[in-house]
Amino acid sequence: MTFAKDDKKGRQPRVKDLIIADPGLVLDDVEVLQALAAVRNDRLGENVIDGRGMAISRLEQELKQLQEENKLLKEVLHENSDAVHRIHLAALSLLETDDTGRLGDFIDGELPKVLKVEKIRLLLDSSVDGGIPELLTRIATGPIDASVRRGYLDPVKGTPERVILRQISKTPTQVYGEDGPRIRSEALLPIAVDGLGLIGVLVVGSSRSESFRPHMSTELLELIGKVFAMTVVRLST
Repeated sequence: MTFAKDDKKGRQPRVKDLIIADPGLVLDDVEVLQALAAVRNDRLGENVIDGRGMAISRLEQELKQLQEENKLLKEVLHENSDAVHRIHLAALSLLETDDTGRLGDFIDGELPKVLKVEKIRLLLDSSVDGGIPELLTRIATGPIDASVRRGYLDPVKGTPERVILRQISKTPTQVYGEDGPRIRSEALLPIAVDGLGLIGVLVVGSSRSESFRPHMSTELLELIGKVFAMTVVRLST
């Protein structure tokens, strides 16, 4: 903020007059306020503590922190809103699938793009009594060995209604193939069918470690698992 100096005839307004006419010239300028506070503090001397100045400094720090937190909150809300939209879109796409041959292509291609992940794989539990729908055996990854069974099927058997989210550093090639080294987090979506119970798990792998973390909400991913199971039953009848 700059002001013109008075000439001898007083043709230019004085700084004082400008401030009286519009106090906002000073009050709205943070740099001017800081400069005035610094001058006043210098005149107080070393033996005098200006509590008001300390309070203002503390408030400035808190304001800056609030602004940063507000920015972060907006980013999180935007990301969550985008995730909700993508998962709803994926569920609708599954419900609209009316071709048994297209379901496999959907899992390999369209669904990962909608969810913004690298790989989606279907792992089946071959020990299920009553037989697994043929449609699933055609599109599943397999057969799987004992280590994959322990790492992917066994964790969801105790809680067949709950999606498991986890961050990983090493993945079996049998699940993700050549993309395995890129996967840093994954979601395990239990696939349960009436009359058979838990028949497998839909594995969703992402290259971003922050995509699937244990504390995140899983309701929307549970929706994907249930809609997938419903689609399989519908296409199998």
